[in-house]
Amino acid sequence: MTLHIARRIQHAVTGLVLISISHIIPPYPVGCILLLLATAAFYNIHNKRVEDPKWDDWYLQRFGSLLRNHERGEWEEVDSKSYMTHQQRRKSIPALPGAFYFLIGVALSTFLFPAAVARTSVLVLTVSDPTAGL
Repeated sequence: MTLHIARRIQHAVTGLVLISISHIIPPYPVGCILLLLATAAFYNIHNKRVEDPKWDDWYLQRFGSLLRNHERGEWEEVDSKSYMTHQQRRKSIPALPGAFYFLIGVALSTFLFPAAVARTSVLVLTVSDPTAGL
């Protein structure tokens, strides 16, 4: 069993940072819009890495240590007729990382609930989720 300590720490730190920012930037509507934009950017980067090995390499170099195996995906070489071209295709498609769902959850909490309730919910998620797997 892998504990994914770096993932758990990153999860907790991200949640605490988002809670801290919510005391500076109004959670609704500005904070919610910014969270949704960040989530959309995250989704677009994920789609780029699914399609392009260069994007995937860039992403994995920076965030690979935080990903579970099913969030990594694999590439395989494709036989090409020309020796001059190097082609790859996906052997397995990576799942969206858990951070995407974390951002969606925080954005929805910010949108649906008063600031105090949203902050408390995010704090519970920030502490409980990483701790639950230990």
